Amino acid sequence: MNPVHKMSDPPLRESLEVDNAPPPRKESKKSKSITFALDEELGAPAATRGATLPTPSRLTPVFARSLTASHLSDASEREESLLQSLPVGTNGLALGLCGLAGVCKELVDRGLNLTVVPYWIAMCFATLLWLAFTARVCASPRARLRLEATTPQLCFAYGAYQMTYLFVLVRVVALPCPACVGPGIHVGAAAQVAVIAAFLASCWAAGLKPEPLWNPPTVNCAVTTIAGVATLGAGHWLVRASLWYAMGLQVLLVPWQVWRTVRDPDIAPNCAVSMMQAPCSLNALTFAVVRRGAALQGLGDVLLGDARAEQALCHALFAVATLVFWLTLYCLWARRGPILDRGFRGSKRERHSQLQRLRSRPFSTRGFDLSFVALTFPSCSTAIAGLQYASPPDRAGSSGASGPLLLALRAYAFAVAGAVAVTVVVVALGCAKIAAGEARRRSRPRKPTVT
Repeated sequence: MNPVHKMSDPPLRESLEVDNAPPPRKESKKSKSITFALDEELGAPAATRGATLPTPSRLTPVFARSLTASHLSDASEREESLLQSLPVGTNGLALGLCGLAGVCKELVDRGLNLTVVPYWIAMCFATLLWLAFTARVCASPRARLRLEATTPQLCFAYGAYQMTYLFVLVRVVALPCPACVGPGIHVGAAAQVAVIAAFLASCWAAGLKPEPLWNPPTVNCAVTTIAGVATLGAGHWLVRASLWYAMGLQVLLVPWQVWRTVRDPDIAPNCAVSMMQAPCSLNALTFAVVRRGAALQGLGDVLLGDARAEQALCHALFAVATLVFWLTLYCLWARRGPILDRGFRGSKRERHSQLQRLRSRPFSTRGFDLSFVALTFPSCSTAIAGLQYASPPDRAGSSGASGPLLLALRAYAFAVAGAVAVTVVVVALGCAKIAAGEARRRSRPRKPTVT
């Protein structure tokens, strides 16, 4: 029997559950750090969501459930609005839209004939999602917030929430109130410390070793550097400390994390594995942003004090980011079976017929769940890092290459950026369709319960 965390709030006693059942395969040391949950909740009828079900034979990581299910029993669901039942995966989608806005801005800076309309559309939706989740946090009972703070598979999403806050602050709030940005960045840095402390404490209690879901609440300190360069200055202590802090975490966590994830397909056996690329690509683009900001502000080589050393570190960061990006693609390919099996189950003939129906309905969300939001912001970071590295040689933070090598780098960067932009748009449309379906379901009149 799976242990149930009993809460003091009766409506949440049955809904807020954490399943710690081991996978059906032989348990090993590698699989002890993974928490599993019912995958039937991903596509279960609305009337059965959150209901007490028998122990399943098929189990999937709780990451997917934490992003798609609201953990609400049928009785408590009647008392909660659509806003109050927002999943924590909303933060990942909002952050991904911020990343899409960054990709659009970089493409415009590279001379691509784009308007600022896509940038502002992405930022407007990201701001609305962030505000909606903020309202959800304010309306949530303490029992739910306590569970989310003490469960790694839920707490990690608050790293995306903190990063979205910083992007909204410097891109949206800075327009009507520039004086709010400086204090707001310090508030965001303090929130990042609180998030990483809560996350590491929950991982210590759960015995969860480094894996891709560690990245949002740890290396998100690099976004503090990005937000602070223009406002606080590239030489500010908070900007530089956040950058070196993020790089130190990359050195400590990424090799261990990549080694475990590549070797063991049971670690993040879904689209969550895409978060593995985030630390290296985010640090590569952050380093370039600081160098560019220092050059524009006339501060010189504020990071290492030597231009050649900084250029060598720029090459090394981009090389590592590219290597981890392709390892992430390999891990996604190696996990294609579990990802596809979410939506296509049954015999081989049944799965084939389901695929045929999907091809006839290309906008169907069959097999789609909110774990796909992990494909958004980490991939955007990789795309932006590539675009910055492929900048002209006279621009700070670029590779310094010219001629055919620069053309090859630009072709690679534009190809990755185009694929990433399409991916983010598709994921956003899929999430919108899921939200619309949930809204329609809640608007239907409920049948009276026969007692």
